[in-house]
Amino acid sequence: MLRIESMRPGWARAILVALAIAAGVGAYCGRRPHVTGITKDIKQSDVYMHQNVVTRVHEGEGYYHALGDELAEGGYALRPFFHWRLPTLLWSLGKLPDPRIGQGLLAALIAMMIVAWLTILKPRLGFPIACVGASLVGPPMIGLAFMSLWYFQHELWAGALVALSLGIYRRNAAAAVVCGLAALAIRELALLYVVIMLGFAIREKRVKESLAWAAGIIAFGAFLAIHAMIVSKHVGPSDPSDPSWVRLAGWPHTVACANWMFLAVPPYWLAGAALVLAIFGALCSGERRLAAVVILYCGAFAVVGKPFNDYWGLMYAPLLAVGLAFSIRAVVDLARKATAAGEWRT
Repeated sequence: MLRIESMRPGWARAILVALAIAAGVGAYCGRRPHVTGITKDIKQSDVYMHQNVVTRVHEGEGYYHALGDELAEGGYALRPFFHWRLPTLLWSLGKLPDPRIGQGLLAALIAMMIVAWLTILKPRLGFPIACVGASLVGPPMIGLAFMSLWYFQHELWAGALVALSLGIYRRNAAAAVVCGLAALAIRELALLYVVIMLGFAIREKRVKESLAWAAGIIAFGAFLAIHAMIVSKHVGPSDPSDPSWVRLAGWPHTVACANWMFLAVPPYWLAGAALVLAIFGALCSGERRLAAVVILYCGAFAVVGKPFNDYWGLMYAPLLAVGLAFSIRAVVDLARKATAAGEWRT
């Protein structure tokens, strides 16, 4: 982790210059995210398909039968079984008296996540910068929760749970484990977060926590195996297949994922620069778990994911916003150190 307080002014100036260059390169290299030329040939978007599944489950239809029909009608690949979302979220929403209750639950979850990180950011960064961080985390996530049908999107729920888990970890590790494993039960992309947390728990010799994370991974493995077995009964050898998500799209795809920090609205070059600053801020935060999660998800999405999978960025977009808030304080501190009175040499 970068320690600015003990840094010499010359080093501070060098780091500021290097950061500016890195942000420029990140912006330039990330300006065109869809580099593989692959397009998604479907008749409807994921959120509408998920809504249809929830509606059919609410009306009493089985989850796998409903999902299989919707995947086939929407032109999605049916093989391998990873194309079939885990039943946790959509089945639960379908069993509610009104699926829109889930929208309120998601908003409450996001609010808890914002409060958790404000509690961390305010004493560390000061109230103004903490508010900047909250504004980057809160409005985009809450906006998605109440915008159209996005509360049917698995990554939005899992990303909020991952961010909440990390935000409450220092105060309540047990609750953090529960949130992290809940994210994993909703979306298998959260497995990377759970493995990272397990790695830190083992490294720090937190025996009970290590056992909890490990038990969760084992239980998830059993859940995934059962899910795969059920899916196998609903597909045949002639059903369409799209086996690989390994595309090696590199930095542009990582930037496209990170752009969900801003609801995927700004130009990609701006998201590329912001991503560099977010990584830098995470490294300067002193929060090793935050830095590890941000860096490893960035690396993973540079290797895995099709161009239309940029919404996977919702898995860690709130943590990128936190990293960006930390980067503001880091840049201010570096600037002060670089211009310290009496330190300039001619």
